[in-house]
Amino acid sequence: MAQRNRWLSVAVGTALLTGGLIATSPPAAAGGCTVGYICGKVINDTRTKMHYTTNLGSKRGTGTCDVWNKHGNWERAWKNMKCTQVELPAPGKRGGDGTGTDVDAFTFNHTGYYLKTSSSQVYREKGVWTKFTNEKTLRCYWASKSRPVVCTGL
Repeated sequence: MAQRNRWLSVAVGTALLTGGLIATSPPAAAGGCTVGYICGKVINDTRTKMHYTTNLGSKRGTGTCDVWNKHGNWERAWKNMKCTQVELPAPGKRGGDGTGTDVDAFTFNHTGYYLKTSSSQVYREKGVWTKFTNEKTLRCYWASKSRPVVCTGL
């Protein structure tokens, strides 16, 4: 019984420590997964190709991304940042927890898109990049002819 209690204490302590690390982690910056495991992810369920980057703001970027929210939230803060743009055909997905691939931002270079929450939505022109933090999964889907690409999860 003592051995079982000791293992239970270790398991609970590890869970609390891990939860504490995750809960107190600062907002994710471009450059890798948080705690080596929590990674940004994009899901392209549209009818058109999406572009994403895994090295936003890195000196290794081969091009640039015009980001409307450089902090990865709803605050409007424009910045042109170094990045490497990678094409993601539809349907497709990249990144996510446990994959070791952290997607930092996305755009659609051939069409505008709507970012939607439960209470609001905003339109972004084609080629405008949206940054998001590591714990997020951004899903874009084909909604209708009048509002073809809608993305949720920011």
